Amino acid sequence: MELFLPSIMIILLSAFFIFMILPRMGSTILLVTSILALFLVGYNHYSMFYDEYRLSTWQQGISAYAPWLVVLLSFIFLAASMQHIFAGPANYSSSSAEPSIVEQISESVSDSIKNMPSAETATNVVTAAVNNAINSAKNLVSPETNKSGNNKSGNNKPNNNRSKKNESPYIPGLQYKSSEV
Repeated sequence: MELFLPSIMIILLSAFFIFMILPRMGSTILLVTSILALFLVGYNHYSMFYDEYRLSTWQQGISAYAPWLVVLLSFIFLAASMQHIFAGPANYSSSSAEPSIVEQISESVSDSIKNMPSAETATNVVTAAVNNAINSAKNLVSPETNKSGNNKSGNNKPNNNRSKKNESPYIPGLQYKSSEV
């Protein structure tokens, strides 16, 4: 009974802290709290099992290789995650036709751009005033080209032939130029 009740109290206090207090804290406070709790638990564990750690000697021979093992495992996990992100599951599984994460993000961005309304459809008073100011500024700079609609680049020179080298390239998979973003 002397071990049961304190354990129940610790579990109840931890549950209250986790479900009521932690969600209301900022990320910096959560990070500091997590690091502090990790050090306290590590210290408590080491002090509680000090004799077992002192008497355990079988791992002393391989302790010199532990940092290299951690570095090797880190590189293996890094390479595997990069392959999964950039190549997708189609590279290592022939039955799966699922697109990679990069392709999924590209598709979702292009879909959201296609579905996005133009600024001219906004009904906000401030936005309408800004649009009117922009249109009047365009008319002041080049009134004849804005009325005719022939030259949309704002350049008044006739026969404005820009070379293909200076044009923006198309973004792969999105069907529009990078200058249109």
